[in-house]
Amino acid sequence: MPPKPPMPPKPPAPSLPPPRVPERPVAPHVRRALALAGPLQAKLPTPAPAPVPPRIAAPASRAPLPSAPSARPLAPSPQAAGAAPRSTLRPLLLPYPVQMAERKRKEKRKREEEPEAEAAPRRSSRVKRVRVVARKSVLTGGFDDFGAGLSSETKGGGSTTAVVLRIGRRAFNGSSGAGHAEMNALNDALETLGSLGAIRAARSKTVACTAKPCCYRCSIVLGLLGFRAHSQHTKKTRSGMGSTQWVLPQPLKGALEDDYGDIQTLVAVAGNIDNL
Repeated sequence: MPPKPPMPPKPPAPSLPPPRVPERPVAPHVRRALALAGPLQAKLPTPAPAPVPPRIAAPASRAPLPSAPSARPLAPSPQAAGAAPRSTLRPLLLPYPVQMAERKRKEKRKREEEPEAEAAPRRSSRVKRVRVVARKSVLTGGFDDFGAGLSSETKGGGSTTAVVLRIGRRAFNGSSGAGHAEMNALNDALETLGSLGAIRAARSKTVACTAKPCCYRCSIVLGLLGFRAHSQHTKKTRSGMGSTQWVLPQPLKGALEDDYGDIQTLVAVAGNIDNL
């Protein structure tokens, strides 16, 4: 089979001219400025080149500079000591529940490793109020200081009593019910005047109780505060009067305990002042 004749060479591709870039329009004032700048730039003198300073050759041998003494020797780096290089990656932040579980695990491990210490008694932050029983001499002195006539009546009158306490120009009414009328009226006076000191400081303090004599318990309290009978019809007795239980309402009870001690505990078991 005869060989194929060689292919004729391809004619060279015609060279295309470079693409023409359209010129951007120039504003008239810019064109005038460029035309004036050409002649002016030709008149300016050409600056002379700056002289190059000669290069000084370095000496063949130079003594090393003395190094400043170090305050303390530098510790070798971990890389120099053969340790593994420190990672520059930031640790991954674990979710909050996982962090709390890990923290509890560490605290439990720490408590197990530490020796168990004796549990100290827990102290309360509240101040415990110490109850001080009033002295008998204070109570008998208060009974004697109550300026009222002494009555020998011991059976008492009706179950309800009305009392009027006059402190200065103010009058406070009291009636028996949840306690004796004198103490209920005195409790209202304390809430109005604010303190037992204000009651003691008053110049005029009288009690008007004509239904029956004041019992020895009310007479003690009234005498400690400096009260006297409003008239000769108000008297006191050395025994308890009536069937109403003698209790001190608040805040009168707390104020009397602060100044004179626990009066109610001492007089509750004594039927008359002679048995204190």
